[in-house]
Amino acid sequence: TKGRKTYKFTILREPYNLLKSDYYYMRYLQNCFKESKDFKTFLDNYQYYKNRDHNGLPFCQNSVAFDLGYKKNLDYLKKEWAYKQSSEENQKRMQKNEIKRIVKELDDNLDLVLILEHYWESIVFLQRDLNLEDSDVIAFRLNRALPPENSAADSYIPEKNIIGRWPFPNFKHLQLS
Repeated sequence: TKGRKTYKFTILREPYNLLKSDYYYMRYLQNCFKESKDFKTFLDNYQYYKNRDHNGLPFCQNSVAFDLGYKKNLDYLKKEWAYKQSSEENQKRMQKNEIKRIVKELDDNLDLVLILEHYWESIVFLQRDLNLEDSDVIAFRLNRALPPENSAADSYIPEKNIIGRWPFPNFKHLQLS
């Protein structure tokens, strides 16, 4: 309708769950995954395995940012002259600034970001933002998988902390939200 504002939202997955899902789903198709013995090994040696992906697909690096139209990592900064001439400390600052720029751009362009792992709570936010009645919002649980069994990787405690240190816009976006 003319004059009506478009409401823009997206649904993201928590980075750890997304990476784990990508790992098991694409395990035998992506070089970065199929060379690792298991998910824990992949995480422990992430810097090595992430560079084993030569087909340009984002599964091993940053599929959330890629899905939102951004590059799969911050390696493009390395091509800039100012970045090349900077100290390691300045390079980290430049990466943080680029992440902040991306997060600000997303924040400016999206009205709401839903988190799949908090789907039902997210639907409540969506309902409130759009001033919908309960009867206007219907959601069905289809194709719901059985609860996953705990794997050795899930019991590996530092795992999520490792992912949090990666300079991924998707993880930083969740931290800043």
